[in-house]
This record gives sequence, structure tokens and C-alpha cells, in this order.
Amino acid sequence: MPKLIFIHGLNSTQLSFSYITSKLMCDPLFGNYDTSRPLEESIETVKAIIPNKPCILVGHSLGGLVAYSLIDHPSVKGVITISTPLGGSKAAWFAKWLLQVPVLHDIEPNSVYVKHAQKAFSKPSTNLISTAGHVPFSLDQNDS
Repeated sequence: MPKLIFIHGLNSTQLSFSYITSKLMCDPLFGNYDTSRPLEESIETVKAIIPNKPCILVGHSLGGLVAYSLIDHPSVKGVITISTPLGGSKAAWFAKWLLQVPVLHDIEPNSVYVKHAQKAFSKPSTNLISTAGHVPFSLDQNDS
């Protein structure tokens, strides 16, 4: 059975997967990263924990973009995303001007990471899509 690696979303931790992982009959890995850093650094942090055996990446929100950035890694056999802004985040486009958080530049609709995720269906993937966010500044469906 492939190893499961859970990758949390923006301003979150592995605790966001507590319920899901408590029901598993295996020990997953967690791709913990600092969401205040540029997305490229987060991708490298998660890449460093990928084992040399088959694994499936499970990413929530921003973690889904991290997962899709790693879909071509030889050990990655599939990706599952949960509420990942596969169209980018318009809210991030506006917020990047107010907040000095590098990752906001990386998740706007025209970013290279969003475009890569949209084209990265070369391996098996499942996307659990939410149609409305609970974040007050969401501008569109699945925006944040």
C-alpha cells in the first residue's frame, strides 16, 4: 500500500487532518511547511520527506497546490486535493498588496503554480471541490 502524505493548507498545521488520520490503519507522514514563505520553499520542504517508495499526496487548500507541484516525483503515484483553489485565488491577488506574505503572489490566478496544477493531470488525481468558502474575503466559489 502506498504511504500517505498529508499536506496542510495556508496558516494551518497537520492538526487539520486529525480526524481523518485518526481513522487510518496506517501511519501517515505530514508535509509540514511554513506558509509565510514563498511556495517554492514549501514545495522543497515537502519534497524532502517523500520516501523512496510509492506514496499518495493528500493536500488541503494550498497544500493541494504543493501536492500538484510534486506530482512528477517518481515516488508519487497519485494526488488527492481537498478544496484546492485550482483556479487560483482572486482574494490573494488583492491581499498581496495589503499583506507582505510571499505565498500570496504564488496562488493568484495566473501564477506558475496554479497553471502547473491545472495541467498536472498526467497521474491519477482526485479533487474534492468546495463551492463556497467560509473565509469572509472570498471573491468567487472555491476562492479560499
